[in-house]
This record gives sequence, C-alpha cells and structure tokens, in this order.
Amino acid sequence: MSKVKAVVIACSAVLAGIVIGGLLVGYACIRTIKFINSGNEARAYTSAAQSFMLLDQLRRGDVQSPIDSLEVQLDGDLISLWGYHKDAPADKRDPHLLKLLAKVRDYRAKYPHRIQHPELDRTIAEVLGWAR
Repeated sequence: MSKVKAVVIACSAVLAGIVIGGLLVGYACIRTIKFINSGNEARAYTSAAQSFMLLDQLRRGDVQSPIDSLEVQLDGDLISLWGYHKDAPADKRDPHLLKLLAKVRDYRAKYPHRIQHPELDRTIAEVLGWAR
C-alpha cells in the first residue's frame, strides 16, 4: 500500500469519526434540551393549576385554604434553598437571599407555621437562622 493511500484511509477514518461523534453529540444535546423543556412545561402546568386553584378559592371567599397552600409552598421553597446553599460558607451566601430569609423569619415569627415533621421543621429553622 502506498503512503498516499494510507494517508487517505487514515484521514477518511478520522473524518468519519468526527462526523459520527458530532452526530452523537448533537443527538444527545437535542435529547437533553427536550428533557429540560418537558420539565419546564410540567412546572408551568402545575404553577398555572395552583394559581387557578388559589384564585378560585379567594374569589369564593375562602381565605384559609390559599394561606395554608402558600405556607406549604413556602416551606418547600425554604427546604429547597437549604439544599442549594447548605454547603456554602456563611460568608459566601448571597446577601439578597439572606435579606429575603430575614423577611420570611420575621413573617414566621408573626404568623407561626409548623410542618409537624421534626426533621423538616429543624431544616426550616436552620435556613431561617442564616438570615441577617
């Protein structure tokens, strides 16, 4: 086999590898984007359903059910924030987050709410303890 033929075969193999690799990466990216979009769609759906439910209850004069629902949602958000920021050093936490947590802490002091699950109550108390 001549050198030219060997170089052509090697270059063809490299080029084929690049094309196949590019196609596989493109396919993986498209699948990932579709997966992320389906999660965003589900989140938007549940948010719209919750907004409708709360507005409907308020329009019918039921104030307590929306308050209870929003308290549970706030608990979930606080637990999520704890999960995102629990390992961050205290001096590295976002000051805007800490100000928000101070407002929530003051709100919860005025309007106490407990989950009745000791571990989750401790987690919420911990995240509110970060407040400035």
